[in-house]
Amino acid sequence: MLCVFGRQKTGLGDMIHLSARPSSSKCLHPDQSKVVLIVFRRGVYLILEWLLQNSYQPTVFYFNPNIFPQEEYLVRKNECSRYCDKLGVRMIDGDYDHGLWREAVKGLEHEPERGARCSVCFELRLNAAAAMAQSLGITRFTTTLAGSRWKDLEQVNEAGRKAAAHHPGTEYWDHNWRKGGLQTRRGELLKENRFYNQLWCGCEFSMRHLSDRNPEELPVYIREKLPELFRNDPPKE
Repeated sequence: MLCVFGRQKTGLGDMIHLSARPSSSKCLHPDQSKVVLIVFRRGVYLILEWLLQNSYQPTVFYFNPNIFPQEEYLVRKNECSRYCDKLGVRMIDGDYDHGLWREAVKGLEHEPERGARCSVCFELRLNAAAAMAQSLGITRFTTTLAGSRWKDLEQVNEAGRKAAAHHPGTEYWDHNWRKGGLQTRRGELLKENRFYNQLWCGCEFSMRHLSDRNPEELPVYIREKLPELFRNDPPKE
């Protein structure tokens, strides 16, 4: 469904609303005011850990209209919920409206990963994050997409800057979550908690490479849908 924050209807990815609590710990951002963090991938686990260790109080809001199919959406959401429970972090469950996301990327179905479709996807979600921050009176927002090696960091940051420009009083925090040994810790967390292995970014168009994998490696609900998804694709050159 659409996410309404007292302004316009918007769609967004996993969101985390963060507020700093008094501490002598050194934080990355010099201003320890409130922050909205919008997350899309398993980087949420790593960044939640870092935030808690650096005297932030996170509350997770989960809303991923891009993920396909809904069975996959629920697998990822439930895993996030379990981890939040483990950490004692509040998680707010959003709604799922894949049709909203499909309408936003209409005409970009055949774009490659890191192409124009991804830009629209990032802008849609980061605009929603900025709108949420604005409605809550929170200045800064950021995203764990900046921690994904599969994403173009500048493409992510550009979407964030555009979102901030559209919402006066907000500021995009372009922290690079790939540095400071965080990627190494990310791998450790995945093994320690036996997190679900996501084989594609989220949307159906990021699933094309799965056709080259052994079907036995894929969830049953993907094996059933994959042949039909790309039946009308143009032939590979």
